[in-house]
Amino acid sequence: MTASIELPFISQSDAGTPSVLHLVRAGDSTTLERLLGQNSGFLQAQGFQGKAGNFTLLPENGGAGAAVFCVGNEGERDPAVFGGLGKKLPEGNWLPELHNLDVQYLENALLGFS
Repeated sequence: MTASIELPFISQSDAGTPSVLHLVRAGDSTTLERLLGQNSGFLQAQGFQGKAGNFTLLPENGGAGAAVFCVGNEGERDPAVFGGLGKKLPEGNWLPELHNLDVQYLENALLGFS
């Protein structure tokens, strides 16, 4: 299941097309491998392991084309997990996209950003 919603208040930039912020369950190796694609080996060498709280930017056309943030298990739905994400993301418009996560994670992301 993939779900997304545009969050216009996250960025103060007037950028056109939003970049995707992929929210992935920690340890979901199939989804992570698909998203990381050709960057997989490089990112793993840099310490990205797909654990809860891991964050990385995915390059595209000389900049950040997307981002991946790994969230914890079902019992770990604390909105504070998302609190520092706004500072990690480069300026721009970001569109969160859930991968095999229920809508509660999106609600927690909204609360964490506020």
